[in-house]
Amino acid sequence: MDAKIEVKKSSNLIYSLILHSAILIFLVITIEFPSRTIVAEKGDSETEIIQAAVVSPQTIKAPPVTTKNPLPPPPPKKVIPPQPQPQPVQNPIAIQQQLLADLNKEKKRQKQLKHQQQKKLANDFSKKIKQLATKSLQEQLQQEQSRVSALQARKLKGIVDHYRALILQAISQNWRVPGAPDKNLSADLLIHLAPGGTVLDVQVAKSSGNDSLDRSAETAVFRSSPLPVPSDPDDFEPFRQFVLRVKPENIQAAG
Repeated sequence: MDAKIEVKKSSNLIYSLILHSAILIFLVITIEFPSRTIVAEKGDSETEIIQAAVVSPQTIKAPPVTTKNPLPPPPPKKVIPPQPQPQPVQNPIAIQQQLLADLNKEKKRQKQLKHQQQKKLANDFSKKIKQLATKSLQEQLQQEQSRVSALQARKLKGIVDHYRALILQAISQNWRVPGAPDKNLSADLLIHLAPGGTVLDVQVAKSSGNDSLDRSAETAVFRSSPLPVPSDPDDFEPFRQFVLRVKPENIQAAG
């Protein structure tokens, strides 16, 4: 009984070894040949090829996502360069006419420009002549005014000198100097006259050094009123207030 049991155990052990060996050989074969191609028929006209592979869990990777039947990229567009436009053939006569028209237009423009320049020069010249004429006229007027003023001054000076002499003569006729007069003495009198020669006031502007002579000269002026003066108002103006120098020349002592 024990022998049978032993034999049975030995047989089981052998079967177990064989089974393990077969599994090991199968694993080795699947590692060396990871894929098998399985062809399966699908219907009567289509054949589908199925690939199966046995891989280890460590080598399992997610398959890439691909689209079914991807479209090819569009072909590049061809750049067509622009074609030069054909130039229209111009008529030589038309070209010549155009050139003549441009030439005439340029001549006309040059003529207008020259006319404008000449007109501007003429205006400038006329303006300058007017300025010179105005300046010359002003200078002539100034010269004429100066000449007239000089004539008036000479005329007035002659009138003043003439009436001064008359006034001195009238005063000397009414001057009474006490004692023998000293001909070297003189006094300056400031005389104020009214139109017509009336004496308004007499003051000694510069004394002769002799009070009696100064007072007698003042008295002589008052005695001679009205003094001879011009009747013209313009000629009288220098005698409205003036200084007269008197000297006891040709005056006899009072008796």
